[in-house]
Amino acid sequence: MYCCRYEKPPLFTEVEGFLFPAGSTFFANLSAIMLDPDHFPQPEVFNPERFIGIGGIYEKKERMIPFGVGKRYCMGELLARNEVFLLSANLVQKLRFLPPDNNQSPDPANYCATLTTIQDDFYVKFAPA
Repeated sequence: MYCCRYEKPPLFTEVEGFLFPAGSTFFANLSAIMLDPDHFPQPEVFNPERFIGIGGIYEKKERMIPFGVGKRYCMGELLARNEVFLLSANLVQKLRFLPPDNNQSPDPANYCATLTTIQDDFYVKFAPA
């Protein structure tokens, strides 16, 4: 899985002893940061509990940065988070998500990755809650 942000600094930039000319392109591999097993044990496993703190309250992790960081972070982050929450809450209240009857269940390891991650097509069965 590869998710990147890039920068082009206007001045010479030194990184760990290496000097880069102005206008050099830098990519930050956000996926490598967010999937680092030193900070997220078993990062490939879906585990929402890793973000739940004492008392069942969401606990922000410094290395969970899907919307970027710094001056180039996504300005739509708050809107996106609210929309995903509202949509998900409505779907979970009204529907049951079940494995498909006649097709294989989706494989979380089966995806296409370039600058974004795209899951292969899969089937899911919906039933009224």
